[in-house]
Amino acid sequence: MPPLNEPLNILHITARADTGGGPEVIRQLIAGSPPDLRHYVACPADPPYWDRWRTLLGAGSLIAIPRRSFHPQVLTSLVRFAGQASIHLIHAHGFGGGLYARLLAVWLGRPCLHTFHGYYPRGCSGLIHRGIENLLAPFTTAGIAVSASEAARIGIGVPLLRGRLSVVPNGVLCPQAPPARATGGPLRIVAINRLEPQKNPLALIRVADLCARRMGHAGFQLRIVGDGPLRPAVEAEIRRRGLNSEVRLLGTLPDCRQELSVASLFLSTARWEGMSLALLEAMAHGVIPVVSRVMGNVDVVEDGVNGVLFAPGDLAAAAESIRLLAQDESRRTRLALQAHAAIARRFPVSGTIGAYAALYRELTAIEQPARLSAEVHP
Repeated sequence: MPPLNEPLNILHITARADTGGGPEVIRQLIAGSPPDLRHYVACPADPPYWDRWRTLLGAGSLIAIPRRSFHPQVLTSLVRFAGQASIHLIHAHGFGGGLYARLLAVWLGRPCLHTFHGYYPRGCSGLIHRGIENLLAPFTTAGIAVSASEAARIGIGVPLLRGRLSVVPNGVLCPQAPPARATGGPLRIVAINRLEPQKNPLALIRVADLCARRMGHAGFQLRIVGDGPLRPAVEAEIRRRGLNSEVRLLGTLPDCRQELSVASLFLSTARWEGMSLALLEAMAHGVIPVVSRVMGNVDVVEDGVNGVLFAPGDLAAAAESIRLLAQDESRRTRLALQAHAAIARRFPVSGTIGAYAALYRELTAIEQPARLSAEVHP
């Protein structure tokens, strides 16, 4: 514990500073922090979040580490930085940040809170991931899942952490009311995700192709926000299917609110999520989700109540759901209002910030890993 009336110093460690949900959660925690907490960040010197965190905290509160890779010599730099900042607690974000954080916590004798931000190990690399998490579990004071479905998967994959695992759902700012949409014209669909295998972006183009066959090429427009290693493949798929007019790749945008204010549907074909901030933000703006029935999504979307879920890989079902929604304006209005209400009620960002602040204070008041006094659920 820090001395009386002194701030509690938190070091966030993440192997990512590019566009994504994990980095945005760190920004939320810093921007909305209570005055008794002081934040520091160890992360790659990558846009856009390195600059955003530096603006909030000042250059002296950040230290650069490699992007999504582990280098033992970096640990020495982190030990020196943490000592100079008088760090009281280490908050790990994601797998890469978790490697550094747990080792640093052991070295310094500090508590370590680890947020997984999407635990879904697969294949041979997944076996290694699971093995490392179980090896590091004894050095993790508490683990955080961002959804109940993620917590269930962590409980199976990392059994040594079960007694110290809680759920703190992601949250977003929610407008008082969803913006009014213009009537007429093609149905506007937005997808907001990185173009990488987890998000399955090629499936977005296949859904668009099915929509074009069922609704006509003038019946909709799909606008994809995001970038990543699969962009060339996505561009080639758009050309191959003759969808250059129906599908627009917008790249990474600094602010998606303009797109969300005019879109009617949010489409995601992700293979898994922790809890997608893009999904929460879309629903907060009254954009109806049509998303795969996978971990993370099922914790937010109630099929037929505030959105539509389709079985992973069933792209025909996704396209048919879009066609039916395009034909039924009253249903779209009802689902949009329910989507907005669900986020306002269950996923306010103030709840996320408050839950983490309480955990920081609790974990620095105990000396040994123990079950947290209360789990936080949406």
